[in-house]
Amino acid sequence: MDIKAAFEEGAKCLAVDCPNAAATMFRLCIDLGTRALLPDKGEPDAGTRRSLGLRLQWLFKNGKLPEALRDLSMAVKDDGNDGAHEGTLTIADAQDLADFAIRLLSRMYTEPEELKLAKARHADRRKPPRV
Repeated sequence: MDIKAAFEEGAKCLAVDCPNAAATMFRLCIDLGTRALLPDKGEPDAGTRRSLGLRLQWLFKNGKLPEALRDLSMAVKDDGNDGAHEGTLTIADAQDLADFAIRLLSRMYTEPEELKLAKARHADRRKPPRV
């Protein structure tokens, strides 16, 4: 499953009041997205690469995720596995995971693309007019 499919499934589950399913899918989305932030070789160790909780800690510690996301990431630690293993989550819990997923994906994909487009518009505005 890819990041987009996991996010969309989580959103559908959230829309029909299925918080455990929604949270599990948002957690998967976050898991898939954060794997892409790891270097190909070297640190972190295999355990950190496998564990989303450990991976998030490593990503924050090594500046791969902005500190502004740290508080929201607690939803992953606190609720991420409960949806799949305990089935005890509320809509608010699933919404917390959705919020983190949205902010994470925005930082990873939306913001860099918006900056790239703004830079291109800036360059276009500085071009001499055509005659």
